[in-house]
Amino acid sequence: RAYILTLIACVYEVVTNVSATPFLDYFLSTNTIPLHWTHLNLSCLNTMVEDANFRRELISLKDVHETFGNLEKAIKHSSLQMENYEPHVQKELIKIYGDLRVPLLDLLCAALQPNLPVAVQEQVIDIALNMMLTESQELHKLAIRVIQKVGSYGQLIDSILNDHIIESWEAKLASTSAAFLQNEKFIEDIRACLDQCRNAFDDSFIGDISYLILLHSELKAREHDRKSSRLLACLNCFANFYEHRHPIERLRIHYLEKVHAIYIGKQMYFEASMTLRRSVTCAEKEIKISEPILQTLYSFLEYTDKSESWQYSLDVLEQMILFFRSSEIYLRELGIIYSITSKFYANIFSHKVVSPLFYRLQFIGRTKPAFLEHRDVIQSVPPNVTAAGHLDIIVCQVKPISSGLYKGSFFCDRAFHNGTVDKNNEAKTICIERTTIKIFPSIPNCEIWNVVLPNNVENIILSPIEVAVDKVDEKNQELKYLVKLHKSDKNEDLRPFTMILNGVLDAAVNGGVKKYLEAFVLDCAPSDNLVDRLIEVLLVQLAILEEGLQVHTERAPKEMQGLNNRFEECLLCMKKDLIEIAEVQNNSLNPVLVEKMLNLKHKAKPESHLEKFETQNETFQIKTAITKLEYLFRRVNAGDSGVKLEEINESDESSQSQVSNDEDSQSLASLESSYCESYSGSV
Repeated sequence: RAYILTLIACVYEVVTNVSATPFLDYFLSTNTIPLHWTHLNLSCLNTMVEDANFRRELISLKDVHETFGNLEKAIKHSSLQMENYEPHVQKELIKIYGDLRVPLLDLLCAALQPNLPVAVQEQVIDIALNMMLTESQELHKLAIRVIQKVGSYGQLIDSILNDHIIESWEAKLASTSAAFLQNEKFIEDIRACLDQCRNAFDDSFIGDISYLILLHSELKAREHDRKSSRLLACLNCFANFYEHRHPIERLRIHYLEKVHAIYIGKQMYFEASMTLRRSVTCAEKEIKISEPILQTLYSFLEYTDKSESWQYSLDVLEQMILFFRSSEIYLRELGIIYSITSKFYANIFSHKVVSPLFYRLQFIGRTKPAFLEHRDVIQSVPPNVTAAGHLDIIVCQVKPISSGLYKGSFFCDRAFHNGTVDKNNEAKTICIERTTIKIFPSIPNCEIWNVVLPNNVENIILSPIEVAVDKVDEKNQELKYLVKLHKSDKNEDLRPFTMILNGVLDAAVNGGVKKYLEAFVLDCAPSDNLVDRLIEVLLVQLAILEEGLQVHTERAPKEMQGLNNRFEECLLCMKKDLIEIAEVQNNSLNPVLVEKMLNLKHKAKPESHLEKFETQNETFQIKTAITKLEYLFRRVNAGDSGVKLEEINESDESSQSQVSNDEDSQSLASLESSYCESYSGSV
């Protein structure tokens, strides 16, 4: 029967001069040939292969649609036939007859030529995508070859990959069985094929397809666990993919809604608010207020209030106020927004905002989740390294560069010694390798892992003097903030300020400043900008320390007076070191800076905080004595005969001995004259 059918197909093709594939397609699609008639089915497919091979040699643009359509039908029937058999039967058939999809896909690749119509390219891409969802590594390689060849003809893959194809591919992946996508061998085969084009992994269509396969495999594995951080990261990656790479609004919103629902279920209101913000605007772009998104923005304000992250809603409130002021019909809404704005500002001023910490995680090698392999991410919560299990990761803390609410740039430092280390002064050889990292969108956002692209990482080496300037300047910024804080808020806890002052001044006296000056300023070359910069930051630090010490002395209790005295001594030592270096290096340093350093010697001695404290203490004792006299005289006036003359005389002598100015003398004299008469009468 197989031979007869093949003969009929050949006769049909010769007589009609038309491809026999539609004729054979009819037999296969209508189940005219029973499935268990394996030889006959294979004969039909084999004839279709021969037909395609024959017509490929005579191909022309006028029948290109028909040729690729016939190949698509043959591959489709071949795939359906294989799927209808049990796995052990499939292996036996492939062993005897081979996988007919391989020669068919090979023919498809050979038939490709330049200037193919877009519709045909879409058809070919769709066939290749189907072959990517098979377990055959050979078909994976052929599918990649087909996609590469289509893209190599000068037409960008993104122009071929329209919304229809990507949504179709999404539907195929979503309907694929969980067991299939979680098959380790399948994932490894896909990876092995894609390793051939690893250089284009992040930008090519092949990279996109592999990325989607890996995301779906992770999604299938984690869908049952609604609390999994990996599930959230996976859903966020889907939203990123459809926002930045292939902007399909429907799919982006679909995944963001899933993320939002999980955050609400876990009562993570800040992340839920950021998800809502992202759903109405692309990352970090200005929100355009309109009627349809008002309800979403009200929910956003509600969640920022619940999470006490009011500062992140101020720009949205400003935009909403501008929108409601544009028309009189929104007067009621305008009043509500003004009320919310007032409440949020009051909350911001009454609550202390704690700066978050940021961490860099580098996933090394083959990791799970698979879409994070060889990835570099930033996150704003401490990583749970103990729960990482088999993951190979490198973790380090990073610091933000920008001072705004949203952090998009970070850096981390690695110190090392360049050359022979001087045990007496390590500052001469210590260098820093500084890694600068940029991410998009900025933190905070709704994502758990913020992926760092390779071209957004830069490394620079700071020389020893640059390290010194950087460290002193960093400490200056910290001191400046604390001085400003304690000047404006008298109720602020003084202990952190004391610790910082003690650390800076103690280091300065024990060789910190002196070693910097000996290492970089002594015997320096004339007009060295870095040396000038180092002296500038040291002079700035000296001025900040003077102001900080004054604030600290005013606020410190009596028991800390000894520590304040020591701080003053340390400050004088620091000035002395700067004056000495100015006298030695007078000719090679910047004249303006030399003059500033020498002026430290001739500068009038600042008001002694110790003398000021003693004066305050004397005044306090005087007022105490006067108060005691007032109390005794009140008792006398009330007829208390128990008041002894010695008590009054003792208080009188105590107050007289403490008098240090005219005002206090007058106060005591007036008391004596006013109570003298009463006192005499009582006696």
